[in-house]
Amino acid sequence: MNKQKLAFRFGFAAVLFTSLLSTSIRVNAGPQPITIIDSGDSSSSAGDNFSSGASGKPPVVAAGLRGVVQFTENPDGTITITVPPAIQAKLDGLAANMRTNPRVIAGREVPGAAEQTTVFIVMTNTNNGTETAQTVFVKGLQESGVSSGSAQALANKMAFLLASDNVNITQVNEAIILYNKIVIESKGPVLVKLAKDKNFRELRQRLVAFVNALK
Repeated sequence: MNKQKLAFRFGFAAVLFTSLLSTSIRVNAGPQPITIIDSGDSSSSAGDNFSSGASGKPPVVAAGLRGVVQFTENPDGTITITVPPAIQAKLDGLAANMRTNPRVIAGREVPGAAEQTTVFIVMTNTNNGTETAQTVFVKGLQESGVSSGSAQALANKMAFLLASDNVNITQVNEAIILYNKIVIESKGPVLVKLAKDKNFRELRQRLVAFVNALK
């Protein structure tokens, strides 16, 4: 393969996986406006405590959720994100459709998918098979060149996302951020492999469907 074709493949992979990046947004929490500042550094949108802002600091929010999420200050001073009831109903309806039609995402069938995919099992805990499905998902990412820590963190965050009648917007946000972290930190050859990973592609489809439901 010549360099021009190789560069094209890398470029295509990069475009494919950069549609959910975090950004700066301005929202209101209570009477005073809160400004979320994201430096653009992938490390600023990763970690274990980005879902609930500590000491009055709001959590990092994925770009696809800006302008829709609301911030709530809790009695202990932490800040969490929510969505209006109408948006929550759309998210819950989307999740219900995914549970009813495992092979269909936002009206489109997952190409070549089994009746219940690895990603679907992880997200719903179908037949209590989450642990085994997570192992398959993580192994696939590791074989593509993703670190075990990043792969496991994403698998943990996507687990049970579709299991409840009420979609947790905080969990959706965290899953998107962890997904972005993998994409941002991955070099060209890894992105090419991820583009071939059917589970990673399917997860992206499901996360994008949630983002689109917010519009």
